[in-house]
Amino acid sequence: MGKTISYQSGPHEIRNMDMALDLVAKDGTDFYLSIADMKLYNATFAAANPDKIDLVYLYRTPTNVTYLHSLVAPTADPIYLPTFTMPPVLKNKTKIVKAFTVRDQQLSRIQYGVFVDDIDLRSKDFTDAPDFAINMKAEGGVWVQTADGKYNAYIYVNAVTNTATVKEMRLSMKRLTVK
Repeated sequence: MGKTISYQSGPHEIRNMDMALDLVAKDGTDFYLSIADMKLYNATFAAANPDKIDLVYLYRTPTNVTYLHSLVAPTADPIYLPTFTMPPVLKNKTKIVKAFTVRDQQLSRIQYGVFVDDIDLRSKDFTDAPDFAINMKAEGGVWVQTADGKYNAYIYVNAVTNTATVKEMRLSMKRLTVK
């Protein structure tokens, strides 16, 4: 008793990522996503600020394809943009990798003991990644790299709604400046 013990610890890396919770993407209104701003915008803003738009949220039900809730880069092939005409000023080729089993606890705020951290965002490989992710589901997600390579992000799908009158996806995001 009465003894003192000391431990040397560190150095420890300080996390640099940013987080945004509960962004609501609405098909036809606020459906243009900016990773840099971590916000959703309408068509007017997107047309005036094309460099800020990384993804477009769409809900579609084409014949013979399971499309539903989707995140698509402005450069995606028109087959991934059914009944939608991308404004020609939008040109970002965002890279997207689906991640249906990554359920970050901070973004989901449910029981999962998984945490997407700076090292995950920094080390994700986007070689040969497509520029679309169709048929997104609640509790799934996507890894994203912006066209300029400045940001890597993880976007978690908290919830989807597709009633007769409402088509929307609630998203939460972690983003890291990598360049």
